[in-house]
Amino acid sequence: MAMNVKHLNIKIRFLFQILLFILYVAISVLLVLRLNNVYRLNSASFQRLISAGDLLTESQVAYKSFLNSIRADESFFQDGENEYTLRFKNSTSAIMDSVNNISDKKRLMNKLSASGKTDTLHSVIQLYTTNFTQIMLALKELGNNNHGATSLIRTSSENLLNALKQSGIPELVNAGIKIKDLEASFIQTGNHVSYSELRDLLEGIGNLSVNPETDFLLLEEINGMAQDYLDKINHVESIYDRLGTVDLLNSLYGDMAASYNNLRSDLGQVTREWKMISGQNLRLNIIFVSILFLILTLLYIGSVLRQLKVIRDPLKLSTEFSYKIAKGQMNLTPLDTACAGEIADLNRNLNGIFTFITEKKNFVEDLLKQKFKADLNLQGKHDTFGKTLLALKENMRKARDEQDRYSAENTLRRYQNEGIAKFSDILRNNSDNLDRLADIFIKELVGYFEAIQGGLFLLDEENSDTLELKAAFAYNRKKYLNKTIKTGEGLVGTCALEMKSINLTDIPEDYIEITSGLGDAPPNNLLLLPIMHEGVLIGVLEIASLKTFDANQLSLGEKISDSLASSIINARANSKTAELLQKSQQQAAEMAEQEEEMRQNMEELKATQEESARREEELEGLLSAIDQSFYVVEYDIEGTITKVNQRFLYLLNLKSDKVLGMKHAELFGKKSRADNLLFASVAEGKTVELVEKVEINKKMLEIKNTFSPVRLKDGKTIKILNIMTLNM
Repeated sequence: MAMNVKHLNIKIRFLFQILLFILYVAISVLLVLRLNNVYRLNSASFQRLISAGDLLTESQVAYKSFLNSIRADESFFQDGENEYTLRFKNSTSAIMDSVNNISDKKRLMNKLSASGKTDTLHSVIQLYTTNFTQIMLALKELGNNNHGATSLIRTSSENLLNALKQSGIPELVNAGIKIKDLEASFIQTGNHVSYSELRDLLEGIGNLSVNPETDFLLLEEINGMAQDYLDKINHVESIYDRLGTVDLLNSLYGDMAASYNNLRSDLGQVTREWKMISGQNLRLNIIFVSILFLILTLLYIGSVLRQLKVIRDPLKLSTEFSYKIAKGQMNLTPLDTACAGEIADLNRNLNGIFTFITEKKNFVEDLLKQKFKADLNLQGKHDTFGKTLLALKENMRKARDEQDRYSAENTLRRYQNEGIAKFSDILRNNSDNLDRLADIFIKELVGYFEAIQGGLFLLDEENSDTLELKAAFAYNRKKYLNKTIKTGEGLVGTCALEMKSINLTDIPEDYIEITSGLGDAPPNNLLLLPIMHEGVLIGVLEIASLKTFDANQLSLGEKISDSLASSIINARANSKTAELLQKSQQQAAEMAEQEEEMRQNMEELKATQEESARREEELEGLLSAIDQSFYVVEYDIEGTITKVNQRFLYLLNLKSDKVLGMKHAELFGKKSRADNLLFASVAEGKTVELVEKVEINKKMLEIKNTFSPVRLKDGKTIKILNIMTLNM
């Protein structure tokens, strides 16, 4: 029963904490809302004051626009208002509303009133509005050409000017012209100088010297008109004086500027003081709310701590136990489950977790040791972790098998790729000498295949049914240096005849009848590979080993034999090219000597000519052989193509009219190293060999170029000959 009460008490305590937390959150939210409301109200009032400053600027813009447009605005003189006066009144009215808005905040206004600015702010706004109204009335009184005092000046001026003009007196006519000019300047700007000159001119009209008998009455009439005109001018001048056109001191314009500056200054100071006071008010509210929130938090924490203390000690051991489990400690003593309530249940669960983790740990350790036969007892149908570990075991087993397979494949792949790269370098670097190529190739091949001996048999070019041992590598290679085999004879001859690979394994030691072409000791594995190029037999490659060749070595051997065939053809072609070139140069030298002898002895001229003709015929045959065996391009001494043979055109699938006239770099690509310096060097008599990779007509080729000069007997080069072969 005691255990149940304790169990119930724990639930009630947690329920009480939940209710207390809800109360704590509710009071905190109310405090935050209060603080937010204070901030929002103060911020709104401050923004109203800021907008009042903007409205004041807008009113000043409306006032300036009103002054600039008044003379041409007929609607103002008819109605007493226009769009600018309405904008001014709306702006000042909105300013007054903003000031009235902050006046509603009595507590803050009481603090603000201490500065004295709020007492006069309303009166300054009203004075600003009143000054604008007085300026409106003065400008309406001043008028324009159609209204007010300015219109009366125009009427009186026209009467006076007509009278002066009709008098016919030159002095009066000239005075009328001056009056008209001075009047225009005065009315437009209120120029005081123009007013003074105009007044002096009007007063001087009566002092003019005229004929008293004929002009006295006219002068009296003109004097009356001038006086009437002067009175109207004086009236306009008084309006300008009130406005402050000449002197802003004690004028409507000056009062307007002063009231604007005062309003701007007072409004700015009130805004700054309002910001400071509202900020102080907000800070006080923040402090109050923070203190209250802190007290509330401390009370809540104290209550929580008091509740936790009741169950803290019983849970201490459980917590330490779970902490050690979380840190990975496994040498633990199970918890005591003799305690009551939820803690006992918790301890039983922790003990179960400890047992569960221990079993899984042992299982994982077996997996790390790759003991995939280890088993795991599941804790039930919901033991997903155990099921996951069993799945992991199966995946690790499969991954190990897959890794083993991948490692084997990767080893074979690397072996084959490295072999292809190795022998490609050998073939490429030794393609100019067939004997050296054969010796190095068979030596490296036997070593790479871990064989005991190997041989390279090439088909004789003159005797197509005979295979000659070109190179051999074994325990005693001298034994095989001069060996020849007929096609169809022995294993090598059979491979050559059938043009198929032969792979013999498990050869008995006393099986003497079937032996290698290299010797009498039968190996355990004998591999013969035909060397083919475009379906044509070039030779046979023979490798003997004490170990059995695997599939990867067989595949590598076939690939290498294909590359070897192309290299052998190129090596033979290079040798022929060098031999033909040497022979051609020798014949050219002999022809030069014969020509010299012909000039010295006329009797021998005919015989020498016949010999020369024969030599030329041989040379033409030689050039024809070169043309049929190699790719030939002729250039002028500047590197422009003048002739190409059909073999070269057929290789690149081009027509001669597309090639003739092109520069070497245009055909072989701008990256070609055969530049102007090379052609200049050849034109001076040098023979240059150049190997380069080029792309012509979308075909990638590795070409060996031999640039030779064609010279006259006096040593002048007339053209350049390029004999090319392909490096496979």
